[in-house]
Amino acid sequence: MFFKKKIVIRAFTVRRDLLTSYILKKILEKSNYSVEICSSRNFHRTLKYWKPEIIIINSVTQALACKEILPQAKVVLWPGEGANRQTASDAKIIFDKNISLSLFDLIFVWGKKPLEFYKEYFPNTKLDKIKLCGNPKLDLIKFNKKIKKNTDKNKINKSVGILMRHHTINRYNWVPTIFSITSERNKKNIYWQIETFHSTIELIKRIIKETNFHISLRPHPLESIEGYKLLFSTTSLKKYGFMERVSIDDTYDTANWCSNQRVIISTSSTSFYEVSILKIPLINIDKASKIEKITKEIYHNASKSQEISHLVNNYDEAISLIKDLNLKYVENKKIMEHIDDFNYYFNHKSAILNTAKEIKKLKINKKFSLFLPMFILNLFDIISVKRNLSIDPYHFNFSYYKKHHKIPRYIDAIINNIMNK
Repeated sequence: MFFKKKIVIRAFTVRRDLLTSYILKKILEKSNYSVEICSSRNFHRTLKYWKPEIIIINSVTQALACKEILPQAKVVLWPGEGANRQTASDAKIIFDKNISLSLFDLIFVWGKKPLEFYKEYFPNTKLDKIKLCGNPKLDLIKFNKKIKKNTDKNKINKSVGILMRHHTINRYNWVPTIFSITSERNKKNIYWQIETFHSTIELIKRIIKETNFHISLRPHPLESIEGYKLLFSTTSLKKYGFMERVSIDDTYDTANWCSNQRVIISTSSTSFYEVSILKIPLINIDKASKIEKITKEIYHNASKSQEISHLVNNYDEAISLIKDLNLKYVENKKIMEHIDDFNYYFNHKSAILNTAKEIKKLKINKKFSLFLPMFILNLFDIISVKRNLSIDPYHFNFSYYKKHHKIPRYIDAIINNIMNK
């Protein structure tokens, strides 16, 4: 280990970033790298004392801190959300915040459109350090050989899936919404979440009352799972049968969850990428929630899901579609082109393997320097975890800890499929 090149991957949001980070870790370790996945809890401490040669981040704002701690380290930007509209893209953030591109030794983009954004904002800059990799999360579809079979089988007995997106009013760490209302730009977002949350709960009541289907509710990665459990078990919703008919999904793989649903109900969400590729019928309730126009304004790319969904006007239409056991997926060629433009999916390549190959090309001047071995840092982290849990009992909703967050067994098969493609 003392002679291996060391890499730290920052898995910022555990339910979003863990599986792709783990797969990248395992692929790089096959090339004689020593790789650690860190959360925001232990990220800077690991940089300071373990002194990795390569740092992989998924947020542009971390680059400066990384260079300040380890000036000689290679900083790699591997986006956590790489399919955002132009105004929310990494290129726009770097441009607006006047972040120097020299802080990055390698920048990945998910698709051809995000690459164009860099060319637009930095027309006079050589962009050879920017590489197209694809959306790493979609490798969990492309290289999971069982997922398509699972999507097609036993549809009648599958649950009705509901995607939630209410991370401001149901924050993972239970911070009250009033802390977000102080921001002017969040007002529309909070209004949107309130309206869509109310509509979703009302629709769940109707599904429980008028059908026999089981419901699987999947919270947003920044939502509190415990919030839903408490809501369903201790409020008036308990009498509607929420505890008996609604299960709350806490897994890390959106695609695998989607494959277990007969139909999926959602407000506009970028999870429509997985739903569309798997060709699962999608019911969009933006119109029924009376927030269709606001959605297009504040979530431009996510609102594309309206064009590949059954866009219902009211709950009656939704219930009718849910009861239809022969409900079909809505085909839309332009949306599939949009998915490819932003995610570079429709090819035989692995986004994560593309990433690993480019990282391995980085030239490292390997000079011996003293560093703390990882087993000592892990001991420090045990103390840190206990301290964080004493302050925030919901710490694990957001922050990765290897002794708590377990990797599903099927991920090993996906890694093998990627390596042997």
